[in-house]
Amino acid sequence: EAWGGVEMKSANRASAVLFGLGRGPIMLYSGQELGEAGGDRAGFSKDGKRTTIFDYWSMKEMVKWVDGGSYDGGRLSDSQKHLRAWYGKLLGVLANPAFTGGEFFGLNYFNHDNENFGRVDGETVSGHWIYAFLRHDPHSGQSFLVVVNFHPTQDMADLRIRIPEGAWDFLGRGGDERWAFHDRLEGEWQGSADREDLRYEGVNIGELEALGVAILEISRW
Repeated sequence: EAWGGVEMKSANRASAVLFGLGRGPIMLYSGQELGEAGGDRAGFSKDGKRTTIFDYWSMKEMVKWVDGGSYDGGRLSDSQKHLRAWYGKLLGVLANPAFTGGEFFGLNYFNHDNENFGRVDGETVSGHWIYAFLRHDPHSGQSFLVVVNFHPTQDMADLRIRIPEGAWDFLGRGGDERWAFHDRLEGEWQGSADREDLRYEGVNIGELEALGVAILEISRW
């Protein structure tokens, strides 16, 4: 209800932010990658809000993955198979040094007055639906831009992310005249932006679908 009936899709988008913010170990709840709701009145818990930690219980979605002992996901729906594959890609990207050993730089503050930062329904301030941040590892020099659209139904067209001058030093790219961006999560989108345009126009990542995630590696052009 809180996510307008799109809980399975919204949870992994939230995970992209929560897992991508810090350097600590990543914990997936049992069945999370299958969309397990944990909503039954399981054992001693009696509240229907979680799977039990006190006694044995059979989780409906996990049973589909077990598939009678084959452990091949044979009874999963297409959406569940997609979700599980998506988590696999996400965890693969988050194993990079920028996330395991890097630092965080938030971008929402610098995009509040950016009209191309996901405004809908006459909003006058940006940042309600879009969340964006940078991760950078100074030892490897690896950098990422992470952008998430939390709107449950609205695709965000012509999305532009401003990267302020202070972030250039954070990324160690103050002298780069042009930056390249490559999507490492879905593996399709790529683009570039001049350094001087990043402060005002931002990097144009095009359209980001409702509940979409872009994890873009930043490199020299």
